[in-house]
Amino acid sequence: DNDPPSISFDNGTIYVTEGTTEIALKAALDKGYTVWDKNDVTPADQLKVSYDDSNVNLAKADQYVVTYTVTDNA
Repeated sequence: DNDPPSISFDNGTIYVTEGTTEIALKAALDKGYTVWDKNDVTPADQLKVSYDDSNVNLAKADQYVVTYTVTDNA
């Protein structure tokens, strides 16, 4: 399997307010997407989704980019 799994989002933007807790941010980031493996080699519930939210400053109102990565076992 040389094809990577895919991810799509219900909405391209997640809104959180200044002062949002890390737990609330994680909850918002952990929903609203669908993952799949093009060749159905790995079931969707076994695909690993991770994201980098290290540049998000919850104490400062701004726009931040969060990069998602989805990987399979192949």
